[in-house]
Amino acid sequence: MSTIAPVENGVAVRTARQAEHEELTTTIIETLAAAEGVDPLNLDIRIGDVVDPDALNALFDPATDRSGRVTVPLAGYLVRVSATGEVALYRS
Repeated sequence: MSTIAPVENGVAVRTARQAEHEELTTTIIETLAAAEGVDPLNLDIRIGDVVDPDALNALFDPATDRSGRVTVPLAGYLVRVSATGEVALYRS
């Protein structure tokens, strides 16, 4: 049983779309920084503590024909990423 399902009925506090030629993890960090009102370089968050960044980037590489989405808890948010390059943050 997943504890992440409630985000389906929630409202995202911040959303973004992956820029062309940008890694998905970069988009996640920039989105988290914007939500926290800090520079991405000053964000004290490590994606690698909850998910393998290289695997996440490869899973949703824009050059591949992929579908689906993944939601992970990170820094007080539930971060949902999709194969379309969308990143949505929900308060956890």
